[in-house]
Amino acid sequence: GTMLVGGQDMERQEKWSKAEEEQTRKRICEELKIEFAEKASVAAHQSSSFSQLVEVVASMLPRIAPNVLIQKREELLPVFLAVLQARPAPALRDTLTHSLFNLIKKPNPSQRATIINGYVALASAAGESVTGEELLPQCWSQLEHKYPERRALVADA
Repeated sequence: GTMLVGGQDMERQEKWSKAEEEQTRKRICEELKIEFAEKASVAAHQSSSFSQLVEVVASMLPRIAPNVLIQKREELLPVFLAVLQARPAPALRDTLTHSLFNLIKKPNPSQRATIINGYVALASAAGESVTGEELLPQCWSQLEHKYPERRALVADA
């Protein structure tokens, strides 16, 4: 009898934790929507320039990505690459590059190929100095990663 009650309590606690997690996720998403809307509005009023839009997206993307379901994060890869190719401010590029490498915890061969192809495109568009100063350090930081899939990402490059 007590095991059943304990099991029910654990099940109830798991349901509660999942409900709390979902509420927290919804709240964070709502806060991000509001902040994104405010930043987009400010950018639109200041100027409708492409570079300001890039800066807004570049600043929000690393904060939005962790709230996207893990199975769907691969769909963000082209967005990261497009924003990086638009050359936002150096600090934002560094954050985006780091987020891109860490977007998928254990990338499969197809995901690794997508990331590597994006990096090759970025490197060829950016030139040698940017590649050496910004992209390669992010690659080298993955060599020591605990997941072999992440080390394979650098080996594939």
